[in-house]
Amino acid sequence: MFDVVISSGVLHHTSSIQQGIEEIRRVLKPNGTFYLMLYLSHPRWIGTKIMRIVGNIIPFSLMRVLLFFLPANKRYNMMDNWYVEYMHVSKRHDVLSMLTGFYDTKEVDRNKPPHNIRVVMKKKPEVEVKL
Repeated sequence: MFDVVISSGVLHHTSSIQQGIEEIRRVLKPNGTFYLMLYLSHPRWIGTKIMRIVGNIIPFSLMRVLLFFLPANKRYNMMDNWYVEYMHVSKRHDVLSMLTGFYDTKEVDRNKPPHNIRVVMKKKPEVEVKL
């Protein structure tokens, strides 16, 4: 069990964001803190979606050579989203609706940057049912 879980730029690269959130909720202590950052629907991702299609044609090794003129950190940062298996972009209301089981949910620096959503929340304590 963990007091704090930080998922920054991870769950949108998994097969299911919802399953990831459920697993985090499972391992987080009651009243534990969860920080989440996901990609948010924004026009910025249009070029990335196009390059993901191009990436199916041009292999990573060739693209790396073609972009030789870019600094390595910028080149690999861009190419990460082009070649990773999963890249989900969510709507704000969909992200917030996935956060059942949490309370005191606050967006951090809303709209900065506008293509990410960052949320901090607490896990609801388990309610013990006595029969």
